[in-house]
Amino acid sequence: HPRVADVFTTTPVIDFDEVVVGECGSLIGELENAGGVPTPFKVLPVRGRRSRYAAESDAPPPPSEQFAVRVKGVGKAAKEGGKALREGVVPGFGKALLSVRFYPKAIGDVEEEIVVRLGEPLNRDVVMSVRGRGGAVPVHLNGRDVCDFKSIAIGCSYRDAIVVYNDGGAAAKCVVKIPKELRGIAEVVPNDFVFVQGRSHAVFSLKITPTDDTLERCAKWRSDAGAGQLAIPMRVAVPTQSAPVRFTLKCAPTGSALLFDPPRLDFGRVPAGETSIVRLKVTNSGALSQRFGVVGLPSDVTVEPGSFGEILGGETVVLDVRYSPIAAVYPPKEFEFTLKSLLGGKTYTAPCVGSSYDPPLTFPVGNVITLPPTAERERVVGSVVVRNRGKHEETFEVFTPEDASDALHVTP
Repeated sequence: HPRVADVFTTTPVIDFDEVVVGECGSLIGELENAGGVPTPFKVLPVRGRRSRYAAESDAPPPPSEQFAVRVKGVGKAAKEGGKALREGVVPGFGKALLSVRFYPKAIGDVEEEIVVRLGEPLNRDVVMSVRGRGGAVPVHLNGRDVCDFKSIAIGCSYRDAIVVYNDGGAAAKCVVKIPKELRGIAEVVPNDFVFVQGRSHAVFSLKITPTDDTLERCAKWRSDAGAGQLAIPMRVAVPTQSAPVRFTLKCAPTGSALLFDPPRLDFGRVPAGETSIVRLKVTNSGALSQRFGVVGLPSDVTVEPGSFGEILGGETVVLDVRYSPIAAVYPPKEFEFTLKSLLGGKTYTAPCVGSSYDPPLTFPVGNVITLPPTAERERVVGSVVVRNRGKHEETFEVFTPEDASDALHVTP
């Protein structure tokens, strides 16, 4: 039929079978003209298949992001881009070829349509069905997409293992790429690369040590989920695999310092045998709980309620530091209050000073009175000796416990 155009497709279904996500598959679609009249055509943007129940007035399906089509053999115009890539002519008694490429974005089946709009004299559409399946990449993290360190203390080191699996038959070279903002903060061992043998796995060790400027350096990755939360994109590069293996490093850097109030402990002048108490407030400036211990104190210094404890994030605990000299001390005694935290093994100190003197009144026999068991309505007597070692007259008063005032009397 030299004066008739008869264009049809010899490839009504283009099936890519399986293409690995991130890779590209390429096949050829064909238009054939059984008549002698050349027919121009234009390839419309590939879209999802329209439901057979959809009305003509319904909006068309969205353009495809996984299939791309261009006309083969359109000369230099094809290199210039634009419509020339999608337009051509089916010659009389000839063929036109379409290059169809599949870029799977996710694992699973995809089916869409290529619509070729024919020009004069046919003015109709030729439809080709194109389908494919996105396949899993051979190198992967076995479904793990987050490495979550949760809250991490500034100055402390944390580690996690990144296990890379290779389902392919050949060994794969893998490198963990660290963003430049994390240089000096995050470290990978081994830091160059590992070879993951086929149908096996290998392990990277990821170490992170946050610094004071971590939040500032990584500000673009701060999450809206909470203040100080970071969600940093990471990837494992595989040269033999187009799609890198991606995961997210999550962490929330927080301070870890323990603050003392007052910063210096002054016990003043204390009579020998008596006790001076300074109330010390210890505040945890971070969000992580810390276990601590007070160590290295002199024998005449004690801590109440105890030398060991735990302080929650943002909490303040009160310690009573008791200085009980047993003899006169001059010049004033200087020492350090030392507190060690198990979080990072940090040590915090506060300078201390105190002096003691011999009081003019003493108990030469002792300051403990031991009374024997006494029956009800009976009376026993004990004595205590008070001595004045000074040169001047001193006055004194004896106080008895309130709950024993009915039974305990002091004379004269």
